[in-house]
Amino acid sequence: MKTPILEQVEQGIATFTLNRPATLNSYDLELLVHLQQAIERCSERDDVRLLILKGSGSSFCSGPDIGRLHRWLQSSDAANLRRASEAFRQILLRLRRVPQLTIAVINGVAADGGLNLALSCDFHIASSQASVGYPFIELGLSPELGTALLLSRTLGPSACFELLTSGRLLRAEEAVQIGLLNRQVPANRLESAVAALKRKLLGLPPIAVRNIKKAVHGNMQGWEQILEHEMEARIRCFQSEDCREGLRSFLENKKPQFRGE
Repeated sequence: MKTPILEQVEQGIATFTLNRPATLNSYDLELLVHLQQAIERCSERDDVRLLILKGSGSSFCSGPDIGRLHRWLQSSDAANLRRASEAFRQILLRLRRVPQLTIAVINGVAADGGLNLALSCDFHIASSQASVGYPFIELGLSPELGTALLLSRTLGPSACFELLTSGRLLRAEEAVQIGLLNRQVPANRLESAVAALKRKLLGLPPIAVRNIKKAVHGNMQGWEQILEHEMEARIRCFQSEDCREGLRSFLENKKPQFRGE
């Protein structure tokens, strides 16, 4: 069985690679638990100064595993969804609390929670062929944890509403233009651009970097409350008839008919 997270630590850099390429690196409970543990381990290492998050194959992360969600829904298994949501919540919090700078390398699709993983990193650099967005409203689900705060602070309320209700995936160039992502580069230059960024960041004074990170991410209390609220909202949506209709329609490749039930 493949390890869901590939972990490499070399020359002060910890690289975590989501390793479910057959599902566009969608996450299930196992992947989230492995990622949470990997981040926690490296956050405590004084010899690690950068954390890199990337995806294997042609995608960064397409969000939660839809097949797994459907099976949980069929068996009325909200407990596993809650466990997965809690693991995801801890990952988003940890990415802000770690003393190291973090970089998301977006080589393909970053959707729903996959985009939130990227946006929770300090830097995000995308291939020109990448696409990002929140299409899961078409499944009858509210966005994954962290979406409201990440988008409203970055884009403002109006642009946030437009992106979340349209379900549209943005090309990397457009995402950079509206301020959602830091930077996009041609696909054939992604690795060299990431290497240059790593060299630059490793050359910064470590004490000053830690102070900057603490200042930027400062007070986490409001953030924790918002994540808790979004987790409960996601579970309520999961238990709705609209979610059953959305997941069933997706798997049957037809347009859903939502009834607000």
